[in-house]
Amino acid sequence: MTEPPTFSLIVPTRRRVPTLRRLLASLAETAARPEQLEVLLVVDQDDPASQEVLEHLTLNVRAVVVPPGLTMGALNATGYESSSGRYLMLLNDDVVARTSGWDDRMLGCFRACPDEILLVHVNDLIFGDELCTFPVVSRRFCELAGGICPREYVRYRIDDHIGDVFNLLAVLGERRTFYLPDVVFEHLPFHPRRAGSVSDRSQSGSVIQRWAPRDRVYHSDPAVLAGDARRFDALFPRRKELALQLKDYLDGEARRAEAARRRQLLESIRDPFSLRVPQRLRTATDTPVTVAIVAADAEEPGWRRCLASLRARKGCELIVLDHREAPDGHVPRELNRLMNAARTEAVLLLWGPVFGAGWLDRMLGCLGPDVGVVVPPLRIGSAASAGVVFHPDGSGHYGPVLGEVAEPRPVLTFASPVALIARARCPLRFDETYRRHFFDLDLGLRVWESGLRVVCCPSPAVAGRPSLDHAPGSPHGPPYQDGPFSPEIFDADRRFFAGQWWGEGRFDRLQREVWDPIPELRGLSAAWTEAERLLLRGPEETADAFRLRAARVLRELRRLPILEDALRERFHCRLQIADCRFPEKHLCKSAICNLKSKIPRFLGKVADLLVRARRRVRREGYGGLARALARRVGLLAPPSHALGSRRGPVVLAPNPTLDAYRPRVEEEDGFPG
Repeated sequence: MTEPPTFSLIVPTRRRVPTLRRLLASLAETAARPEQLEVLLVVDQDDPASQEVLEHLTLNVRAVVVPPGLTMGALNATGYESSSGRYLMLLNDDVVARTSGWDDRMLGCFRACPDEILLVHVNDLIFGDELCTFPVVSRRFCELAGGICPREYVRYRIDDHIGDVFNLLAVLGERRTFYLPDVVFEHLPFHPRRAGSVSDRSQSGSVIQRWAPRDRVYHSDPAVLAGDARRFDALFPRRKELALQLKDYLDGEARRAEAARRRQLLESIRDPFSLRVPQRLRTATDTPVTVAIVAADAEEPGWRRCLASLRARKGCELIVLDHREAPDGHVPRELNRLMNAARTEAVLLLWGPVFGAGWLDRMLGCLGPDVGVVVPPLRIGSAASAGVVFHPDGSGHYGPVLGEVAEPRPVLTFASPVALIARARCPLRFDETYRRHFFDLDLGLRVWESGLRVVCCPSPAVAGRPSLDHAPGSPHGPPYQDGPFSPEIFDADRRFFAGQWWGEGRFDRLQREVWDPIPELRGLSAAWTEAERLLLRGPEETADAFRLRAARVLRELRRLPILEDALRERFHCRLQIADCRFPEKHLCKSAICNLKSKIPRFLGKVADLLVRARRRVRREGYGGLARALARRVGLLAPPSHALGSRRGPVVLAPNPTLDAYRPRVEEEDGFPG
């Protein structure tokens, strides 16, 4: 029985015999094993000249005759159905292979992935690494995808379609695109680069040129490109479903490989008595835990201090993933890798250095049968923080819940550089769609969805070194992994997080079905309800009763900074709306009537202001006084947590999450601190 060819090269062609012969000659000359190639020429019935280009000394060339007028997608699909190679490549007849041994290079990529779900990307000297113009995939991928490409594409976007599937797969944590920059398949119909050209990769497809990373540009037919661009957008949901199907397949292959490895491990044991070693026992007093660390630089002083405290504790295995060479590593993916590598029932994940005494033992003591994740209280400025509460607008912004923790307390979720996960009963992993933020909050909410609890242990607040700084050198901010803060990445992760939980109603279901029966968590939502009621004084409520209620609510909000900010924003917005309801003549009349009573109070305020100004000059000099006055009159932006003033316009916070983690500064002299 004849062995099937290794590569099937699918080449749609029509009445371009010279360029077709040039392609075949270059393939035969540069291939390391030309006898293992199969070249399928997809030609029209009314093109006998192209059908006759079959004779070649070393290549196996076959013609696949089709009716004239088929789309490029249909031509490629027909060529795939007639092929027999293990790997398939889509080519044009206006290409010249320039790299010797290109087939061996591609074969090495496929051997690196035994599951054969990958895309090999050569260099066409026009688009380079930006677009896989001539994709190479496996037959196994095509079988899972239902073909090599959709038949709907008239001419363009076939390469985009295949490449986009693997881009989506990379979002799911599987980077399976192999780019070979030194394997050149030169695409010859190009034009020299001219100043002023623009890209043709727009979603609308209306632009007809695109600059290459080199000095070449490819011209497209604008009418055909516009139609194929619409088809490409319409097929986006189908590509997402295919990416999920491929991810399920890869996970299944990984599980089967792990099962085979375990079976082989057990089969290697011949003597039952060799298993009777002291290491098989676990005493009741031991609580083995794996401490898994993702660090930007494990040699910096903060991490050295943290590692020294962990090494001093007995009964824990330490795994450190140092990212000095790749400081912008994908933290959720690395944490999942470490969790999968752990062999103990409890895994402590650290992606930021933390300090304290006895916090790990207290966390282990909170691992009850219904607990999935345990987090310690964190130090935010001079206050302790246990868990988070979300902004009531459903934007995904969140802030800390301030206060000491005297006993294990359930929390909504966690935003913390340290988390103890009961790996045996909580098989969840971090969602690798998030790039740097919100992956920890998402995991905590999914733990509650799974029927387990997220608790904060009763221990002194752990001091960490957060990296979401408000200003250079500022030590305060939400505790994330090491690395510079990017507002763009933060906002992209926040929008995805909000869509997953508020857009689909999952957060409301958790609130209604899971958290409301728990008094500690029900109080968080009740705090915002009570705060909103402050803006609507009841008709039967006296002024004294209102003041007592307001004092109680505001005391509660002091431990929930993001709700306090939200109330301040809502309050000032309503004040402005109320001011707009009064005609100007009423405002003038009111001002004239009250002027006599206000003059003495105004003079008193001026005298008091002068005293405070002298105090400010003594403490900060005239520069500090000038800055404070500029803020007061609006020449400088107020602190971001001051969301508005009664007389000026509402100043929306640029990032409510950052503002909620900013330590509150008491204004001792009336000027913004």
